[in-house]
Amino acid sequence: MLSTNTLLQNLLQKPAASLQSEANIYLQEVEGITGASDIYLMDLKGDVVAASNWQKPTSFVGKNFSFRPYFTQAKNGFFGRYYALGTTSGLRGYYYAAPLTVDNDVIGVIVTKINIQNLEREWLRAARGGNFKYLVIDNNGIIFFSSEPDWILHALYPLTADQRRELAKNQQYAGTTIGQLDVTEARPTSLPSRKGSQLLDFGSPQEGRARILAQSKSMPVVGWRAMTLTTLEEVRRQRFILLLTAAACYLLVVMVLLYLRKRAKTLKLLRRSRHELERLVRKRTEALTTTNRRLVAEVEEKEKARLMLKHAQDELIQTAKMAVIGSLSASINHELNQPLAALRSYAQTAVTLLDRDNPDKARENLLQINALSERMGKIIAQYKEFSRNSPGMLSPIDLRESVRGAMTIMHRAYQNAGITCQQHFHGEPLIVLGDMVRLEQVIVNVLSNAMQAMENQDQKTLNIDAWREHDRVIIEFHDSGPGIIASNLSRIFEPFFTTKSEERGLGLGLSISYQIIESMRGELSARNHPDGGAIFRIQLPAAKTNKQRGENQ
Repeated sequence: MLSTNTLLQNLLQKPAASLQSEANIYLQEVEGITGASDIYLMDLKGDVVAASNWQKPTSFVGKNFSFRPYFTQAKNGFFGRYYALGTTSGLRGYYYAAPLTVDNDVIGVIVTKINIQNLEREWLRAARGGNFKYLVIDNNGIIFFSSEPDWILHALYPLTADQRRELAKNQQYAGTTIGQLDVTEARPTSLPSRKGSQLLDFGSPQEGRARILAQSKSMPVVGWRAMTLTTLEEVRRQRFILLLTAAACYLLVVMVLLYLRKRAKTLKLLRRSRHELERLVRKRTEALTTTNRRLVAEVEEKEKARLMLKHAQDELIQTAKMAVIGSLSASINHELNQPLAALRSYAQTAVTLLDRDNPDKARENLLQINALSERMGKIIAQYKEFSRNSPGMLSPIDLRESVRGAMTIMHRAYQNAGITCQQHFHGEPLIVLGDMVRLEQVIVNVLSNAMQAMENQDQKTLNIDAWREHDRVIIEFHDSGPGIIASNLSRIFEPFFTTKSEERGLGLGLSISYQIIESMRGELSARNHPDGGAIFRIQLPAAKTNKQRGENQ
């Protein structure tokens, strides 16, 4: 990438201070991204014209590195590689060099230096974990990687005069004096020989002489050789561990074979027992199957009976609703006749006004007709909703809406009876788990009973109070009637119990209402007020509002 960079090519062809500044900053950014130690650009004389370390005291800018072999290789159009000690920084590094070409002509060299210390730390951790030492030597036998810092820049074998002259010429190790390790090849021992392995005698002022097994691997691409060094004591220890491991594996195999033999006997006995058990199970299963068929038939019979009972209960609830509608037929008739009469009058007047060419007045009449139609539609929709057959599924509903719907149905009857109704809903929205249609039916039944109880009273008042207690919502209906006879309080919700004449009902309204509230996991009760009148109380489980659900989350 760097060898084809236009900025670097321009700097080499037309040197300028501005281009040099841009190139320095560019190489500095590339160094930060790649993690390289240094990146620098050289002209064909070997002079550094731009470098990533241009701001540091050890800047390469202006220095000449034409003596480095990697420069010669790249100048000749090849990729250069070289390991050396930095002449400026004194740090060990591996150099990659590439030629910069324009029209196939080399105009300069770009060099990247890689710090090898990170790699050395990784190798050192591996050596300490494996109880061995390592070193890497170049083609002159000089150590530049090692787990032993004292060995670095020492020759493993004696250097010849030619090798020393070449090192001085290339300044590969920046004039550092190359020491010599005290190493001699040992005589053959009983240890088996392997390719790349040899025995060496190492001498150390601290540890004396020690015999070492050296194992090496050639790295032909870079001309290096990596070696691991293990003491014979460590080799013998590892051989002992291998023998123990082999013996343990042998014992394990023997134990597994013995286990498998014993297991085969056990499996044979288990198969015998299993066949006997299967025979007994088959016999017992046949008996259980016969019993199960009988039980299934009984369950199906009971389920049919339950469904028939539920159907009958639903029919009874629907019939009771129709009975309420029937008892309110006079009120319904009055609710609809009034707007119908008004509709007829407004329609006739609109025709007359149109004949008299008075469209503005006629339009007002038509708007009144539209308003009356909407009112009649709402009345009919309320009765239609009340009379529909509900599946009885529980869902969150607003208690106030149920009371409002029931009052809409009973409004005309209460108005004709001269009953004053006061409603008090305390606190937050009162949301309950229930069935809207069936709850309205219960409230209509309670309102109808209250109306009948106050027939002969001078003051006819119904107070409706609703509030929440913990996880329950409570609504009470307090009428100004004579109250309930004490002996009747325990029987008031029994089927067919009534204190009215047969023409006014069969005594099923409160019984059905009790069952409906019970199916909603609630309670319906009745009591007398100390100051007079009866109180009917409905308790239902409270449902969480959207606000409460949000707070819980």
